[in-house]
Amino acid sequence: MRRAGVTESAAIPTFTVTTTADVDALLDMRREANHGIAASGEKLSVNAFLVRAVALALAEHPEINATYSDEGRGQALLHERINIGIAVDAPSGLMIPVLLRFPLREGEAPS
Repeated sequence: MRRAGVTESAAIPTFTVTTTADVDALLDMRREANHGIAASGEKLSVNAFLVRAVALALAEHPEINATYSDEGRGQALLHERINIGIAVDAPSGLMIPVLLRFPLREGEAPS
């Protein structure tokens, strides 16, 4: 696992966007999905639905599946694969597990 140091992260351009969204349909979908798997004892989080929505959006709009490169005069680097990192507050500090090659088909698992 790679850890970004303060110096390294200070060099990365950042921005903040704030918005509101009506998530009633998402919460209904989650409730229905959790009802369907209740016997397993498992539960799907809202985060699981949001991560999947982000993956689908990146697949539909590949031009935003990119990273900033300070090499090449700040050119954006487009990526073919969809990898999604999720920040997790752990007892040892912030961790960011990455789901590599996020699956877009039903029933597939990340590698």
